Amino acid sequence: MAVDINKTPQYEVIIAVLLPFFNAGQFLGRAIESVLRQDFEGFELLLLNDGSTDNSLRIAAQYSDNRIRLIDLPHKGLVSTLNTGLKMARGMWIARMDADDEMWPNRLSRQLAFAKQNPNCSVVGCKVEYEGAEAGKGYDLHVQWQNELLTHQEVCNNRFIDAPLAHPSVMFKKELVHTYGPYLDFDGPEDYELWLRWMDRGVCFGKVPETLLTWYDRPDRLSRRHDKYSAEAFFRLKARYFEKWAAKNLPEDRPILIWGNGKTVRKKSRPLWRYDLPITGYIDVRPQVVQMKKKPYVYHFEDIPEGAFILSYVGDRNGKQQIEEFFRRTGRLAGTDYFFMC
Repeated sequence: MAVDINKTPQYEVIIAVLLPFFNAGQFLGRAIESVLRQDFEGFELLLLNDGSTDNSLRIAAQYSDNRIRLIDLPHKGLVSTLNTGLKMARGMWIARMDADDEMWPNRLSRQLAFAKQNPNCSVVGCKVEYEGAEAGKGYDLHVQWQNELLTHQEVCNNRFIDAPLAHPSVMFKKELVHTYGPYLDFDGPEDYELWLRWMDRGVCFGKVPETLLTWYDRPDRLSRRHDKYSAEAFFRLKARYFEKWAAKNLPEDRPILIWGNGKTVRKKSRPLWRYDLPITGYIDVRPQVVQMKKKPYVYHFEDIPEGAFILSYVGDRNGKQQIEEFFRRTGRLAGTDYFFMC
């Protein structure tokens, strides 16, 4: 199919919406139409076909709206497709969108208004509505957690728990890509790596405190079935960027303790030991397992050395709540005295 990818728009492009798709014929039309229904006109929609073998390309080609640019690419995967879109995008803002999600009509206008009201903010997210089979558990709880992180400080203080923004809900300045580089194709999650890289470089994040996107959860979602989105890949990435953060923010002699002392915690935290970090030992809530005779030491939580920086790898909700209460009671601050790592 011959596709005109260089047509000149008849309007000022402020936002480029990147919508990559691969074999998404079942729901692609809904996603496209939700973008075209925006109450803001100054955008272009880049439909990026990643070598689909179903009817996706035919569906995309049916739309004749002059805001659409259809780009037909060989199948090289999401990262390559997104980076091609970044190179071709016009305008100063990039808005992400997935082929199985749905924009609310005022998403772009509300995010742009937020950006104008917060000129230091270069990455703007929004709250999202979850649609899937895990209501009240799993991914639904993850979305609820993301929706609670609105300010730059909240996003940064929780960065090592998981990705603090839903990828298809984000709008960011295109200049960030020129300054800090595009998506990376590696053995980990490309969006989370991008957020951590930009936070590491001091980029300001924020969120519109409104729901502006419906995030559909499907059993065959890429993040459910590819090794690069596995728990192990996330923990490797967290360790790498915590080491970068620690090099800039922690004195070399400030001891680091890992909260948790079972096999699961030790497995999660194993990537940290690859770096030259002053990890002193682990923290346990059970006095009977405390041992101070050999390294790494195991401390009881009431006997944590003064001034230690704590990384909590306890994942269950009750445990996390108890640890949060301990931090509040002892006057410890997120991003100053501790991070939650899961």
